[in-house]
Order: sequence, then structure tokens, then C-alpha cells
Amino acid sequence: MAARTDLRKVRGDKRRTRILSTAVEVFGEQGYRGTSLREIARRVGISDAGLLHHFGSKVGLLAATIAERDEMDRVRREASEAAGVGFVDTMRDQVARNAQSPGLVALHVVLSAEATDPQHPAHESFRERYRQIRHQDDASFSRLQDSGEMRRDLDPRRVGQLVTAMMDGLQLQWLLDPDAVDMVGLFEDFLHLLEIPAPGHGVHERRDRAMTSESHHEHHVPAPGEPTVPELEEDESVAPRPEEEIADILRAEPDVADHSGSAP
Repeated sequence: MAARTDLRKVRGDKRRTRILSTAVEVFGEQGYRGTSLREIARRVGISDAGLLHHFGSKVGLLAATIAERDEMDRVRREASEAAGVGFVDTMRDQVARNAQSPGLVALHVVLSAEATDPQHPAHESFRERYRQIRHQDDASFSRLQDSGEMRRDLDPRRVGQLVTAMMDGLQLQWLLDPDAVDMVGLFEDFLHLLEIPAPGHGVHERRDRAMTSESHHEHHVPAPGEPTVPELEEDESVAPRPEEEIADILRAEPDVADHSGSAP
């Protein structure tokens, strides 16, 4: 009897997993309001009553779908931390996974847009999700700054919010035209603008190498016959580099508390 009960539970769990994966696909294609439980049940190959047996209602299925996605993110994040993978590399991995998961990306983009309506059943869920992201990113970028891997003249709180906005915008563009948008490469370019380096290369190390290179050029005496590079005349009208412009946007405001050492 116990064996029969266990087998029934295993089958139920497998069916529940199939329903959730199908719901991710359909919600991503049609949004919450455009999705019918009948369509999800049809794709899974079960009756409407069978679907309702597992989740009770359309709102219940949506809540379970969002919870499943968040649980997957949490497990991956904790596994990365346990393996000693840094925060920035975890973000890199997430972007790379997203590039292989158009269904999950579509689910997030469509539902987050719909959930801006206060009457949407996922409205509070998405508000809370972004609150948690802001809190986690503030702490993580503060630690990154304290370790010398991010410039100290930037406000970690604002950096975190800008990174989230950039990732959400990239996902939308990628869904619309995946062949024209290199989501992984553009994310790496954005980190470079913030002077957040590749793994193992802190800001101080990179600046030391740059200073060494500049010192070499300053003191280099050309050999006889070696062509020389003329010094550039100072031009105050030269436009700022992109990284300088973005730094101005993110630079900590006078009334913003210093985050140095504030990471838990």
C-alpha cells in the first residue's frame, strides 16, 4: 500500500512539474490575461479538472509559476555562493542562462509589464521581488566596492538599480530581435563601463597596469631612426568618454550616505 502511495506521489509531482513548465511557456506567449487554463491543460494532455486539482485556480497557477522561478533563482544563487563564485560572475551566469531560456525571459517581461496594474494578481509579488533585488544588490555592490572591485565614487544603490534596469531592457530587446541583440556581450560591455572587471582583475590591479604602461611611454627614449608619436595638444572641447558620462549619472549625491563598510 505504501509503495502504491509513493508511486502516486511521484506521478503527481511529475505532472505538477509538467504543468508548471507549460504554464511558463503559455504565460510567456500570451500573458496572464490572454492565457486560459484550458489551453495549458490541452498542452499538458490533462483535463481542466485535473489542472485545477493541482493548483485550484488560474491565480494559484500563476503564483506557483512565479514561486517556482524564484526558487530556481534562489537555489542557483546559494549554489554559486557555496562554490565561492562571486556576485558579478553569478550575474554573468544568469544572463548566459537567460540567453538559453526564451520562455522564462518572455514570462518575466510579459508578466512584469502586466503587473504594473495594481489590480493584477501578480502586482504585489513583483513589487516585493524588486524590493528584494534592490536590497540584495545594494549589499552586494557595497561589498564589491569595499573589496576594490568597483570604483569608490559610485553609489552602490544606484548602480544596482541601473544594472537591473539595463538587464530588463536588454531582455525585451533580445526577445524582439534575438539575432540583432547580443545580450551576453552587451552586459559585459556595461560592466566594463562601470569599471567592474573580469574575474580576478580588481580595479586597483588594472589601474596599476595602466600607470605602469603610461610610465613606460613617458620615459621611453626612441632609438635612432625610430618613429616618434607626436604629443597631442590639450583640447578642452573633447567629449567625455562613455564611462565618464555614466559615472556622472551614478556618482553618489551629497545627501546620499556613504555605503563604505555598510555591507553585512
